[in-house]
Amino acid sequence: MNEQDNMAYWRRQAERYFDCTLTDEEERQLKSFVAHSDSPAFDDVRAVMGYAAVARRQAARPSANLRRRWVGAAAALVLILGMTLLLRWSNPDCVAYVNGQRITDRQQVVRLMHSTMQQVALDDSPAKATMASQLTDMFESMNNNE
Repeated sequence: MNEQDNMAYWRRQAERYFDCTLTDEEERQLKSFVAHSDSPAFDDVRAVMGYAAVARRQAARPSANLRRRWVGAAAALVLILGMTLLLRWSNPDCVAYVNGQRITDRQQVVRLMHSTMQQVALDDSPAKATMASQLTDMFESMNNNE
């Protein structure tokens, strides 16, 4: 068999490899040929065969992958629990700032909130702006500045 026929044969074998129609023996022969060939025409076959070999090796070591997953899950759980406890104990539940003063007493914060809400609800003065009046004021002030 001459060189050109030989290359055509291996190209057909490579196509059959990608179609998954090679026998185990034919695949072994193709691997051997591709490993010793320096032809760029078989770079894609080399790449796929290398990837498949690595995947098979990884699949053969499930305990290492499983151990990594368990360690990662445990680390994530410890991190989440630690952050939750840290945030729970370091920050009070209610915080209000009144005139620049921090108030953390829950009852006092709730009382201030109710007081403010009542003041807003009772405000029926004409100075209470609606959305339309606020937009009108905004555009008028822009026109006046020009």
